[in-house]
Amino acid sequence: MTALRVARLSVTQCPHCSTSFRVTQAQIEAANGAVRCGSCLQVFDARKHMENKEAASSEATIAEQSPVSENIQPKDPKNTPPSFDETTVIESEKPFNHSRIIINEVEPEFANTEEKIIKKDEAQNEIHSVLNHLNQDDIHFFENNPKKRKWKKIILSGSAIIFLTVLLLLQYAWFQRGHLSLNTTLRPSYNIACQLLTCDLPPLVDIKAIKSLQLLVRSHPDAPNALLVDTVIINSAIHPQPYPVLHLSFTDINGNLVANRAFTSKEYLGGELAGTKEMPSSRPIRLNLEIIDPGQEAVNYALTFSKDVS
Repeated sequence: MTALRVARLSVTQCPHCSTSFRVTQAQIEAANGAVRCGSCLQVFDARKHMENKEAASSEATIAEQSPVSENIQPKDPKNTPPSFDETTVIESEKPFNHSRIIINEVEPEFANTEEKIIKKDEAQNEIHSVLNHLNQDDIHFFENNPKKRKWKKIILSGSAIIFLTVLLLLQYAWFQRGHLSLNTTLRPSYNIACQLLTCDLPPLVDIKAIKSLQLLVRSHPDAPNALLVDTVIINSAIHPQPYPVLHLSFTDINGNLVANRAFTSKEYLGGELAGTKEMPSSRPIRLNLEIIDPGQEAVNYALTFSKDVS
């Protein structure tokens, strides 16, 4: 009868989840003490976390049956104690968790590398998940919808065309303000613009809108060889305009010019109107002029107006 080898069991504890396990000396030495916890799957050094108690080793000898022996009865397998081998799967002993501990299949120096790879993969998965949901609507707004991209392009192009057109019109209106500001419809807009930009506009002039009423030429009552001209002028335009230059002409019976005299506003304005520059709209202005008598040949006379360029 030969005695079989019985493995000696020790107890180690996982430092990560505090689960205790039985472990044989052969399993400890297989990877220089590195084992993997069957509960939390963490790798640790079993030698550094051994508990003081040891599992009792079963000491039993099994008799080797002789081929010629007749009196030996076969043992009941239920009463036969289990034999332990170096490859026995390690189970936690009571009262510990019934979890399994797996011998680390890789070399100890690769354990940390494996953990780093796992953590790196988890971090990359989280980053990809966040990026996929970050501004997902904005990202797919134009990428997955060609019609919306087309409409955006049309809107941007139309806005740019409108902006450039308005800018061109403003430039034209500014450089042509001397002419365009004479338009009575545009004049109010130019007045507002020039108040903001401190610019000067040319006066509105409509000579045809100035009329002469009640023109009368008679001999001067106090001065010999002098005539007295009485008239009323009125600006029928809807806007004020500068006072015109008055032209008083005399012709003979055949229409030939005999005498002509021009009067500026400084010469024919007096009283409260003296020094004013603009002729108000729709307001009659009475004038009294004194001139030298052109002679007996001057039988006809007329009063005309021209723009004052002084």
